Amino acid sequence: MLLLAGPVLRRVTATSVSVWVATSQACGVTVEVYGSIAMLNRASSAERTGTVAATIVGTGSRLTVQAGGALHLAVVTAQIAGVPPDTICSYNVTLEVQGDAVNSPGWSGRWDLGGLRLLDLGDPSDDYQGGLGYAEGRLPSFASPPADVKDLRLFHGSCFKMHGEGPSIMPAIDDILSDALPADDTDAKHRPHMLLLTGDQIYADDLATALSPYLTVIGANLLATANPETVPVPSVGDVPVTQASFPAGRRQKLIMVTAGMSSDDAPNHLIGFGEWCALYLLSWNGRLDDDRAEGFHGLWPQDLALTALEAAQPGANPDLLVVLGPPDPAGAAVESLLTPLFEPEAKHVLADLQEKVPLHRPRVQKSGDDGDKVRRALANIPVLTICDDHEVTDDWFITSAWRARVLGSTLGRAMIRNALVAYVLFQAWGNTPDAFATAGTPEAQLLELAPRLFPRTGPAPDPGVAEQVDHLLGLDDPTGTGTAPRVTFNYHLDIAGARLVVLDTRTHREYGTPNGPPGLLTAAALDAQLPISLTDDVPLLIVVSPAPVLGPRLIEEIVAPLGTRVYDFLHSAVRDKVEQDQVLGISSLMPFGDLFLDVEQWSARPVAFERFLSRVTRCPQVVILAGDVHYAASFTMNYQRYSVPASQGGVPPADPLPKSMTSRVVHFTASAIRNAWDPKQTTFIRSISVAEKLEQAGFEGIRMGWNRVTPPVLAGNDPAAGEARPLRARLLREPVILPSVGWKSQHGIRPPEWAYQVTPVADTRTDDLRFKDLATAGFTQVLGPSVPDAPAPPPDENEGQMTTSWVGSNGPYETATALHAANVESGAVTRTLVFANNIGVVTFSQPDPAGPLSVQMEIYFVRAHPASDDEKPHHYVVHAADLTPVPLAAPGHLGGG
Repeated sequence: MLLLAGPVLRRVTATSVSVWVATSQACGVTVEVYGSIAMLNRASSAERTGTVAATIVGTGSRLTVQAGGALHLAVVTAQIAGVPPDTICSYNVTLEVQGDAVNSPGWSGRWDLGGLRLLDLGDPSDDYQGGLGYAEGRLPSFASPPADVKDLRLFHGSCFKMHGEGPSIMPAIDDILSDALPADDTDAKHRPHMLLLTGDQIYADDLATALSPYLTVIGANLLATANPETVPVPSVGDVPVTQASFPAGRRQKLIMVTAGMSSDDAPNHLIGFGEWCALYLLSWNGRLDDDRAEGFHGLWPQDLALTALEAAQPGANPDLLVVLGPPDPAGAAVESLLTPLFEPEAKHVLADLQEKVPLHRPRVQKSGDDGDKVRRALANIPVLTICDDHEVTDDWFITSAWRARVLGSTLGRAMIRNALVAYVLFQAWGNTPDAFATAGTPEAQLLELAPRLFPRTGPAPDPGVAEQVDHLLGLDDPTGTGTAPRVTFNYHLDIAGARLVVLDTRTHREYGTPNGPPGLLTAAALDAQLPISLTDDVPLLIVVSPAPVLGPRLIEEIVAPLGTRVYDFLHSAVRDKVEQDQVLGISSLMPFGDLFLDVEQWSARPVAFERFLSRVTRCPQVVILAGDVHYAASFTMNYQRYSVPASQGGVPPADPLPKSMTSRVVHFTASAIRNAWDPKQTTFIRSISVAEKLEQAGFEGIRMGWNRVTPPVLAGNDPAAGEARPLRARLLREPVILPSVGWKSQHGIRPPEWAYQVTPVADTRTDDLRFKDLATAGFTQVLGPSVPDAPAPPPDENEGQMTTSWVGSNGPYETATALHAANVESGAVTRTLVFANNIGVVTFSQPDPAGPLSVQMEIYFVRAHPASDDEKPHHYVVHAADLTPVPLAAPGHLGGG
């Protein structure tokens, strides 16, 4: 096939449109943008290109960049003019083949989306209908950015694991979009203007065993080098990235011990650059075959069969297809570094893999089946992204010890390089296309190096080029304190009168101790990514942070630390130490809870957290979008600054005072797209629900802050005797952050320098409205033998209308109530927290022109136990809050009511 993936619509502004594609041969790529809905007309189905009877408003072209012999990529930017705000535009992509094919008979000539058969109606029996344009022959389209924030419509979500728990929301985005298509060119109000993917777009560490061998073979086919891709393994040398060397199911120990990483669910961790590219292509395209395209030659390895375990192996099941077998002689060099899967001490690990393969295979298959819908959604919504850890590996740069250990391993460093080069080519390039198009920038330099990293002949990768790439990515800086220019992942843009700032919270961290929790941005990184020039001159700031800035406080400060200690106890005292040390490579002597539970939330390092809050709240109205945590939730924060003279302990601010001393923050978290909580974690989920009830009761109070511990925060040299040790410890830690409640006695204080109050947001709609939405959406779910689906109320015989009460016995209201109760019982959904896979849809409103601006997030998800994998999502939970700053009066004391 010629077009391996795409088109993916990337950064769209009032003056430019960028589109990403991946091809199997070198191509010249042209993007034409039309100022309306447009149809592609072809004289016959055999025609490779067609004509469009619509006005062209912009054109752009460029050559692809070679990443492998059969992998070429491009982000093409078309400069546009004369397009009014919030206007439906269309685009076509034309590929002009420039080079010969490597792995298959080649393509030649010019091909557009019609010639590639991507606008065809499709199989009438399939859920996917209408091609990329949602109708026969119609080109993909999008809404130009609106002029008014009240017309802005943002989708956001994170965390897509191909074999993750629960129904995927990626194809559901296509369902939501299809419902929002305009009837004509003038109706653009319901089209999303942007899809923000806020991290973990792939899971490089946690892969299905049934998928791993395919990725290895596809990756080799994509690179198509004369010599196989290799990675350096300490004490061994360069080892080919093959299933013989690194078999599926046996990579865990290698990842932990040799690469120095910490993902404890990594028996199939990606290793080679080709594997990373293959996973991206499959995630965005479903499969790398296309029987609709003329003369296709797929890269999907149809001839690679999943082999059965030999009957002689312990616990073997001859009916279980899985790529697990005795050691391959070709991989003898690294055999001792791999998980000894077929030794007696590994019997539990082997049994676990055997159990998971038949569970994960249909999930991967479903992801492949969803490919057409995912591809279409990404072609019709401008997509912006940012990385989190799983694009690379779990816990990426979580501590300074982790960073130094992994970058100090030749294997670990090579794997991170492979991950980040893939991230740049598949994600970052489309976020900031201008940076990659500007000569001399680190981004442009990396694009120039990409074709030489895996040359057709010679070593792959080329060691000299790899060293230059490492420098551009900062991988030659194990401490993270270097100042050399490097590729930048953060970015910003203005849209609809607001400013969108996307943060990179992974590669610019600060560390207080080698193994302590990180600060997600250093002071220098905060100045670079969110300078006051970006916060002070706009009425509304929209910030994307991969990790939530605000979360359920009792979870972050009580449940998570407690869970860490419990995990460490089980890890050191209960688990099989032989299995841990020799089979998995996990040291039973090393505390591991912080890594396992990802203790890296913003608040884990108060100095960096408070510094960030002080900067972001310089804008009076702030919306923060986040993901990562596999639930959807919303919070508001009222933030207040106070002018405290030095005579009372105040510290003059380093930055000039903002225009407003008061700020209102609304925080929306939407996660996961596909990686829902395991049903076995229901008990923990219920504990979160209890915590939410306590928070709503006002348990959290107000937080107050002081820059310095001296003069003493408590008046009269009060020693806070009898108070809890954690509270007393905070009095000695700068900045001093204290709650107004939770004290046994009342304590006088000196004037605080700032204060804030965080409140969870709940769905406040009345039950009849919420349940009417549920009933209107239609039920396909049977809740149990005694709770069948509700029948539709019978029509009134006289009027032909449904007038029968909806609240009668067995009616929709009663069934919806039972559904709500079942969801709450399972922990899947409450009015505050949603644990099902979800996507957030953010909109703004101002019913009264003189009134406050409000923002809401509709949380779309498929119900917890759908009867059909193709059930459409619905916004069963809606969180809304106004953005009017609310002044906070600082309490004069702590505790005591």
